Amino acid sequence: MSGDILPKSSFWDEPDVLTQLEGFWLVSAVVDLATTFRSNFDARDDDTTPIPSPPPSSSRPCPPPPTPSSTSTTPRLLHTHLPYSILPGSIKNSACKIVYIVRSPKDTLISMWHFFNATFRRNQEPLSLEKAVDWPKKILFLKYEEIKSDPKREISVSIAEFLGMPLAEEGEVDQLLWRCSLERLKNLEVNSGDHGWGLVPNAAYFRKGQVGDWKNYLTSQTEDRIHQTVGLKLEALGLFFYFKPSNVCYSRCL
Repeated sequence: MSGDILPKSSFWDEPDVLTQLEGFWLVSAVVDLATTFRSNFDARDDDTTPIPSPPPSSSRPCPPPPTPSSTSTTPRLLHTHLPYSILPGSIKNSACKIVYIVRSPKDTLISMWHFFNATFRRNQEPLSLEKAVDWPKKILFLKYEEIKSDPKREISVSIAEFLGMPLAEEGEVDQLLWRCSLERLKNLEVNSGDHGWGLVPNAAYFRKGQVGDWKNYLTSQTEDRIHQTVGLKLEALGLFFYFKPSNVCYSRCL
């Protein structure tokens, strides 16, 4: 797909310098190179592909993909910032090795800030660091468990204040909770019977909505495996409510 028809975005104060490809922001000038690389590159089983920090995201654009010659000697060492999902299928499906390197986000910010000033502001005053870290408050991140634990607070404080729509009248929070309640929505006529879209009836979207219902289904071994695989990683980020193995009390990871 040509970069000309993909979503564009500014990067700091430079307009349209980024193009979104499959959920990742790449420098617009390399999008066509990246898609050509993915379509035409043939990996070898003895290739090694380092992916240095950081991969492309909404905060860091991606430089050009590697372009090794098909006649290069082996083994080959290839270097790219492309995310795994955009790598050629020949890399993912071959026996070649991938080395993924990560770096502190604070050092990454400073590195990118210097790169941006040297590239886009050669004869101008450098972009201020204050502006570089001034991210817009566009997304409110909420945990389902927090909403269930204290729904009135999350609606009246977290959500309403974030949207700039404070709830001043008495009873507004209770009215919102009732209108959004699982019990009310589940019993609406449109969500009963065979009403729905395609092969999925609307009733399939409404079950219990309870916190901790997994205890009625998962064995202790499966619970521990999920905790070791996911819980420990997300715990440090404060992104997950989890039940510790063999413990009925859940821990809030903040």
